[in-house]
Amino acid sequence: MDGMWFEGSVNGLEVHTQYSNPFPRESLDPDTAAGGLSPGQLHARDAHHEAGHAVVGMVLGLPVTRATLHARSDLTPAPPGTYVETGHVALGPFVAPLEHILTFHMSGVRATHRWLDERGLLTPATAFLNDVIGGLGDQANLRAVEAERPVQFTWGTGRPETLHESWDHVDVAEIYSRADALIGLYWPQVTSVAYHLLNHGEAGEDDLRALLGTRSTVSSTRT
Repeated sequence: MDGMWFEGSVNGLEVHTQYSNPFPRESLDPDTAAGGLSPGQLHARDAHHEAGHAVVGMVLGLPVTRATLHARSDLTPAPPGTYVETGHVALGPFVAPLEHILTFHMSGVRATHRWLDERGLLTPATAFLNDVIGGLGDQANLRAVEAERPVQFTWGTGRPETLHESWDHVDVAEIYSRADALIGLYWPQVTSVAYHLLNHGEAGEDDLRALLGTRSTVSSTRT
């Protein structure tokens, strides 16, 4: 995935995005953060985000045990420097390649991007907000990975000129592209899981396997 990436701060949190900020301020109130989407559209957006994580995780062989979508009526605005979790995909113990872990983390925001595009809702505002509001938790997970292991991330700039000896390097733009490819391949399953979450609020492992309708084609090892 080519193009310039932007680094900045939104509501006190560090963010990276492919899209320039169309708003005059870094602090976004809830109405602005909705990007013109209705409550129902926001809920569907959140459902596709969690479905993207769940389906891609299962395809990559990660032990996905449950996907949950929170009712938007239960959400409260996040104080500065925090974010609201609109859903969650739980994993059991596992060992997997770094690339698989990162692709899982980035698959939610990429599934939502595709959903916005297919619904005719992708605008400069919604594209930006998807990365920096919808993707806040995903980017926080990247920072957690970075804190736990010797890896250096870049954002669309390729391999850095200097890299710590024995460290891994990952360009997040390449992870986006890998997530996009898997989401495209399994898009019917992503939408099926999203609709299940909209109707039931959660999906257990058996539900997810039935909705996926296929076995994992890339292996990881459970611990």
